Amino acid sequence: VIALVTESHVAVHTWPGYQYATVDVYTCGRESQPEKAFEHIVKGLAPKEYTKHFADRSSVIVRTEVVREGV
Repeated sequence: VIALVTESHVAVHTWPGYQYATVDVYTCGRESQPEKAFEHIVKGLAPKEYTKHFADRSSVIVRTEVVREGV
């Protein structure tokens, strides 16, 4: 699934046989809230665990978090 939004996109790639999905929220602009969009999608997918990578593509800031629900 790919959703095109003004100057941005949201892509969800799924592999049901592996119980695996990737989510890409690409936004730009000072008012964008990509983490809020990501959390909304994750809530709907309800994974047992997920890894979140954040990259500010306008700089060199990269952040990675591994989140396990219920731990």
